[in-house]
Amino acid sequence: SPRRLETNLSDVIFNRKTERNFSEDPIDSRTVGDLLFWSVGPIHKSEQDSESMCRRPYPSGGGLYPSETYVAVFRGGDIGNGVYHYNFRDHVLEKLFWISEEKIKNVLTYKFSKDAAGLIMLSFVRERMFSKYGNFSYKLGLLEGGHIGQNFYLVGTALGLGVLAL
Repeated sequence: SPRRLETNLSDVIFNRKTERNFSEDPIDSRTVGDLLFWSVGPIHKSEQDSESMCRRPYPSGGGLYPSETYVAVFRGGDIGNGVYHYNFRDHVLEKLFWISEEKIKNVLTYKFSKDAAGLIMLSFVRERMFSKYGNFSYKLGLLEGGHIGQNFYLVGTALGLGVLAL
């Protein structure tokens, strides 16, 4: 279960910054879990437990949540290196065996991004929004991604992590 973030919001906002010099320490499952839960996790589940009734910590057009979150672990502690899908409903990482973290690392352009312990990636599932919003879905998806990125910055700062958005 995720730990409560015992930080002062004004301190987190003041200290939030882009980091390019990452620690060489491995990242552990507790830290990854806390980062994912407070940034994109299920902060409120209703009694019905339906997809539409599970609120997340960022706004989404029509509450349709077209973003999916993936994690590439390059230097894991108690979590194995690999590429994972974040199943937000169950708050678990599902390992993707068809792609390796090395393939992900090879497409990164900057050396400093290859030095990070891990990488969080977002994708946009067009079908979740397109029937309701048409081409406006793309704009809503980008706005959602921006909110998620800011969550990762703020939560990462609260956890003492270096964060860099690419």
